[in-house]
Amino acid sequence: MFFQALLLSLFSLSCNNNSILSNTAIIENGKGILIDCDYKLLSDFNASVADFKQQLSKVTGEKHVNSSQIILSNKAKYIDSKTYASLEKSRQAFHIAAQSNKIVIVARYQEGIRNGMYWYLGQLGYRWYFPGDLWTKEASPRRDFISLNKTVKPDFANRSFMGGGGFPNKHPGDPNGIVREEWTKWSNRNLFGTEVKPQGHAWQDFVKRNKAILLQHPEYLAEPLNAKKPVLRTKLCVSNEKLVNLFVEDRKKKLEETILKYGKNHLESTSIAAEPSDGGGHCTCTNCQKLGSVSNRVFHLANRTAEALESEFPDVKVALLAYNEHSAPPTFPLHKNVFVTIVPYGFQHETMPEKFMEQWSQKTDNIQAYEYWGILVSRKGKPVQNFLERPGKELKLLKDNNINGIRIESTYSIGAAGISLYLLSKLAFDTSLNSTNLTEELLEDCFGGGKEIMQNMLTRWSSRDFIPQIERSILEKEFASADKAANSAEQRERIAAFKKYATFLLYADDVERAKKDKVKVRKELKKMTDYSWSILPDLMVHSYWISNPFVRIYDKESYRGYVKREREKSTTYFSGLRQKKYPSPFKSNSEILLKDNIRSVQRAEAVLKDARKIQNSGKRTASNNKVLIKPAKGFSMEYYADNAHDLAFSFSSKVINPKRVGTAFIIGLYERDKLIWTKTYKDATERGTGTLPFPKKGNYTIKAKMPNVKLDLNWHDKGNTFFRCGTPIKVPEYYYQPLETQKELLFTTKGKVRAFNENGGELVLETLDKNIYKINLANKQIEEIKFKSSLIIDILNADNCLFYLK
Repeated sequence: MFFQALLLSLFSLSCNNNSILSNTAIIENGKGILIDCDYKLLSDFNASVADFKQQLSKVTGEKHVNSSQIILSNKAKYIDSKTYASLEKSRQAFHIAAQSNKIVIVARYQEGIRNGMYWYLGQLGYRWYFPGDLWTKEASPRRDFISLNKTVKPDFANRSFMGGGGFPNKHPGDPNGIVREEWTKWSNRNLFGTEVKPQGHAWQDFVKRNKAILLQHPEYLAEPLNAKKPVLRTKLCVSNEKLVNLFVEDRKKKLEETILKYGKNHLESTSIAAEPSDGGGHCTCTNCQKLGSVSNRVFHLANRTAEALESEFPDVKVALLAYNEHSAPPTFPLHKNVFVTIVPYGFQHETMPEKFMEQWSQKTDNIQAYEYWGILVSRKGKPVQNFLERPGKELKLLKDNNINGIRIESTYSIGAAGISLYLLSKLAFDTSLNSTNLTEELLEDCFGGGKEIMQNMLTRWSSRDFIPQIERSILEKEFASADKAANSAEQRERIAAFKKYATFLLYADDVERAKKDKVKVRKELKKMTDYSWSILPDLMVHSYWISNPFVRIYDKESYRGYVKREREKSTTYFSGLRQKKYPSPFKSNSEILLKDNIRSVQRAEAVLKDARKIQNSGKRTASNNKVLIKPAKGFSMEYYADNAHDLAFSFSSKVINPKRVGTAFIIGLYERDKLIWTKTYKDATERGTGTLPFPKKGNYTIKAKMPNVKLDLNWHDKGNTFFRCGTPIKVPEYYYQPLETQKELLFTTKGKVRAFNENGGELVLETLDKNIYKINLANKQIEEIKFKSSLIIDILNADNCLFYLK
């Protein structure tokens, strides 16, 4: 009886890094639960096992679970040898064999066992859409287990994310670590995982660990260390053979320390860092320059490290980034154990992201992409841009380039990143899944009767972004309608959670509006941060990180000592914020009505069809006239090629910050979303010329990136050129054909704007809110509107609209 009691309480056992649960126990007649592993268990593995048992018990009953046999193991004796061999090279693959009263999950590593547990719960019907019990869909009750026999391996080896700001320890606003606990559990349940641990900046760690030697050998560094105030981020002289030997020996010692601490089977022991410290300042000595580019120098050291470690640690990867000055692939082959994290959409000024991925995929198979989704400081808490479509599109692009991993830097915010991260988790594990179907299932399960209204809202946020001026006027009615349509208390609570998130975003906009008034901005900052802490249990925003960057961005003076003062506040203070009443940021009586102005307008034709329609309408004809385009930042435009031809353009540019690393004008030509040509004008200054090669008649997209460049583009064929609404550029004038269903035109823009009909008469613009305007089209036969503005306007009551030049 003792062993039976032991087994039934197995899930409360401690499974920390120092415990080995091997052949733990089997109750009478082989019934019960067996953890049969011969290595140290992950620190939180026991929590996942306990969660597995609890969820199974909810479906089939605790009595059935306790009387069944469940085996979790890394050993070969439970499955055939061929299947076991197929699991050898994967930390996350697993084989599961289940019958009505028996489940066997075998994986070489515990990550695989955990994946197997949660994958099986998913087969039963469980869904964990976002962190927290509110967003859990439980499986329907049944009498026994589902029978299956299957080997499963994730399609992307690395699938991970992190939120900016992390999780503070023992913060009085979150004393029980709710944020950390819920996001970690959600990540495990949704099968996020890592095959090889990526690494960040490491040269400064090397300098710190070897400071005494480096002080004696200044020739090992790009510049000598100051004995009193050593700058640890100083770069290494990688052409110095003695420095290389010292670096290799240090990395070996560091790896041995990691293995001693965690064990050789732990994820931490899969790699060792070789990434340079951040910033510029690489060695420019003659021998370093002989090695070639900065990329050549950085990856030369990584190669040497991998070569030296291979014999003793054949499976350990030397990890670093393709980033900043060393973003380009080196000119020589990489060692098979060098693992590279590329950053295609940021901190590289080599070429367009698609070409960058292609170049690196031709250099190595050990590669993952690092991307930024909804970074709090840059997005001000707003949702990830294009969050409904972005995960599927970017994963497809990675797969097409044989890139087998993705790591996202985002934010611990259900409102800002929840949907995109959920879609990422599903699609990266199984690329055969359909993004649209996953989204439909999520919306149906979460919002039920309120699905349609919430879907319209979220689609608008995804495609249009969250525009505070318009959202203030329509959200209160939307949320009230969704709440009324919902058919359960849980659905209403989820709708209310998104209303809290929208309230926060409007408070953040209040801060932005008040930024020029020191007294008012402090008042708005306090309201916003207090509110963010009050809704912490909802996990809709990352309260801790909001109270840091927002304060620092808008009020550096009061930020000094702010974090310390915040931590000195009591838990009672923060819990009291939840009882506080906050003013509504919504406009209940507004002229902007969702029904009339946003979703009732029929969808405009797709861009390519629109281009042909306007091209063939006779309103404008192809022209060789030039036009000066002034972009505010990177932009795209559509172009209709009448035939195969080369199109010339010229540009003048100016460097924004001469101290910044990376200056370029990069232009790319796309056909059906596929990059077919690109060119980079490195360190673009003053004037330059170029030619775009259109291979055949048809519609094309032209995209431009301008890192650290202010650009004037002289475009040589304005007659065939179109811009999407809201493109951040300035042109002398541009035109729009209203849809027949548009009785009024609702649009937003920054700065001054004027509009004219086809006869040159100026149209009356009615101001509805800051930067929100309306043109009344009722009873007016206006076939074409000419606009003049500081930046191209964004029409709010037309999906997919185009402007054209003539």
